[in-house]
Amino acid sequence: DSTLVGSHSVHFNKNNKPTRITYFNQNKIMKNAVTYEYPKKSEIVISQLNSKGEVIERRLLKREKVN
Repeated sequence: DSTLVGSHSVHFNKNNKPTRITYFNQNKIMKNAVTYEYPKKSEIVISQLNSKGEVIERRLLKREKVN
């Protein structure tokens, strides 16, 4: 129920892979976001952003570990 808890939006690249998920509170103010980068076929970079858009965590995963 987006009216009580908040909402989210998902952006995809041209290959239909997610590039950003942004979470909003009930007042439509950004709470946090997760970005996905695909620098190589075998890697994915996942970053966590705070409400100011600042990166607070970044992880590099090998593609074979990602579903």
